[in-house]
Amino acid sequence: MKQTHNTDAQPWWQTELRAIEARQHSYLNARLPALGADHDNLVDAMVENLTKYINQHRDSFPESWFRAGPPANAFTDLVNDNYSPSRRDFRILAVHHPVHYPPPRPSVSMSMKNDRDVAKALDTPTSGGAYPLAHLIISGHTHFFYPQHGALPPQPSLCLQPHLGDEQCQFVVGTLMQLDKYNKRAQWPHQSEVLRLYYSPNNDSVLLLERYLVARRAGRKYPGTGLGPYGFVMLPNSRMEEEITFTLN
Repeated sequence: MKQTHNTDAQPWWQTELRAIEARQHSYLNARLPALGADHDNLVDAMVENLTKYINQHRDSFPESWFRAGPPANAFTDLVNDNYSPSRRDFRILAVHHPVHYPPPRPSVSMSMKNDRDVAKALDTPTSGGAYPLAHLIISGHTHFFYPQHGALPPQPSLCLQPHLGDEQCQFVVGTLMQLDKYNKRAQWPHQSEVLRLYYSPNNDSVLLLERYLVARRAGRKYPGTGLGPYGFVMLPNSRMEEEITFTLN
């Protein structure tokens, strides 16, 4: 279907260019003050290239970007535009700050300020019937593994993550390189996770997800720093994988 757009006012994305220009000037002033005479040309070239790219690839962006006024929810539009009730989808949202912050949620350090509103939006069906907007939310920022290694529930309704729905779960993973000066990651300061997804054509309403912790152990004389090669971390039951099962509507 050919897209049509409101031509009576500027599309939302064009109204954001001023703010983008201001941020770029601020960055250049802070990082490259000696090249001040070239800042205007650099920013102008960036805006020109960005404008060309969006106009040439407009089908790659949410329809709401091309309407007047800010998008009510660009992610909702993206899910809705790609949803088909005849198909089973498993949607993963990767976002830096957790939507459900591993408790206790900090009152001072950085966190997603409107996390409850975001969680509510993710747990609300779209106008086309897609639900939930994201089954799995993957985040970082906290620099530790959550749910804890060995404590992954067998189904999302048991994740006990307030404000997210019964069909959703929040995963958080540590860092590959950062020093663990507060011992948040115990003996595994440098870590990542591997996720493997399985489904059966005979029952495509169920998806099995396996989670693996891949890490390197802290050095005895260098606490908080991982040394040596990365490897899969074993669980007390001598298995490497944890399993959680999602139901796809």
